[in-house]
Amino acid sequence: MTSFPVGTVSFKLLFTDATAAEVPYLADSVEWQAMINETGPAPDFVIQNSRVSSPVPMRLLQVDIAVRDSRADATTGWVFGTFVYNAALKQAGDTPWDRLMPVGIMWGNDPNFTPAPGTRPAESWVNPDAVTLLTTSVRNQLGYQGRVNGPVDNPMSSCLSCHMTAQDKPAPIMFERRADTGTDPYYGARPRSDWFRNLKSTDPFKPGENPLDYSLQLTVGLDHFQTWKQTNFGADMQPLAAAARPAEIKRSMVNRGNDPTSPHDSPSVEPNPAKASRPSPDRVQGQKDDAQGTLPILLAVAGVLVACLLVALVLARRRS
Repeated sequence: MTSFPVGTVSFKLLFTDATAAEVPYLADSVEWQAMINETGPAPDFVIQNSRVSSPVPMRLLQVDIAVRDSRADATTGWVFGTFVYNAALKQAGDTPWDRLMPVGIMWGNDPNFTPAPGTRPAESWVNPDAVTLLTTSVRNQLGYQGRVNGPVDNPMSSCLSCHMTAQDKPAPIMFERRADTGTDPYYGARPRSDWFRNLKSTDPFKPGENPLDYSLQLTVGLDHFQTWKQTNFGADMQPLAAAARPAEIKRSMVNRGNDPTSPHDSPSVEPNPAKASRPSPDRVQGQKDDAQGTLPILLAVAGVLVACLLVALVLARRRS
């Protein structure tokens, strides 16, 4: 039930509390107020278990898209793209949404690609203007070996590479985190090439698991559902009295880096890292007997959220 039909479109908006003084290309970007978590110093971004005392301004930095397209069936079945806000594109009478610059688009992971002078991944396109804007002496590539990745995505991965790990039992989203599962030696023994395969929507990252068709959002949604069950129900699935509920559930979910809901593992906005981020909790091994029954609900909620975002974008453009 988690194979998305051809024509499915998904997108997400990424905001940062970095200022235009810190990141000049964010000048005059879309700005929303948000209550965010306080964070510790880079690179660990240790959460302080508290919210900021009042809303802070967040600026639109990145927009990611995913389209289920039959023209990509020979590789993954998906086309992933990412955009970055660029103040230099500002023109008279435009809106901030008109200043989104394409970073790149990809429809495959180039599983057999070996970089050499004058070569680049064949199953993607990277905008050279984005490379100029976003790469520095610290970050000299957008994605691994020149693959497509957004400005706050980890350069050791790529858009499709991260999302291909989506399955019922979360897998490490990149090679560097393959040991984070702790109790599952399967991932620790896998080579880097495993993270750059062309998997179909029905192919799990680990054989025998239930694939979630490139949706890390479904991965996290099901993970939270399993945690809720563990917290509120006993082994016999009878509700627990409040006094019997565990005060804290230690979950076994792999550490996804700063944000458990996306592959944005290592914020690297130049010249100053985006400051707002969240470490991932561990995941409790949950029962799967009721999980399938929740998938239609999860998919419906996801559809409503996407529709609301689309309406908001249309209204914003009309008001401007």
